[in-house]
Amino acid sequence: MAYVFCRVSSGRGCSLDYQEAEIKKVIDDCKWRIKETIKYVGSAYSETPKPLLELCKLKRKKIVFYCVDRFSRNYLTGFNLASKFLKNKNELYFIVEKLKVTKNSGDEWETFCKYLKYAENESQKIAKRVDDSRRYLRSQGYFTDSVAPFGYKKIKLSNGRTKLAIDTQSN
Repeated sequence: MAYVFCRVSSGRGCSLDYQEAEIKKVIDDCKWRIKETIKYVGSAYSETPKPLLELCKLKRKKIVFYCVDRFSRNYLTGFNLASKFLKNKNELYFIVEKLKVTKNSGDEWETFCKYLKYAENESQKIAKRVDDSRRYLRSQGYFTDSVAPFGYKKIKLSNGRTKLAIDTQSN
């Protein structure tokens, strides 16, 4: 019996379905049954997905992920969460890395931790690129936030960018 966890940062595209399909192929090859598939849309850097907090309370279960960075993108959080899973005698499987983690020591654990570090580093690089891009756009006079401040409205430009304009109807 296995539990499947799929995660994406934003709900666009078919990545959740792809993860689930790839995991299902491996589970079918292993002749396991899926007890539950959880699909989650949200960050794995700044917060721990609530469904993972619930899953880690289970005992002696197989928990299957597409890859380590779908589990966590924060080294310390992922380390602590995996330790909770393992304390309850769960087995963690990561399809892309072909990794099975059953204890928080040894080669498998070290490999898992290495991938967690890579995932965190990638998140930090992405965040820096986004911040740099937004900073540049603001320096060019574009508005980059999602909601205009009171008294202003967003104006969509022909190039797809937005600028602020005074909202005469809000006064």
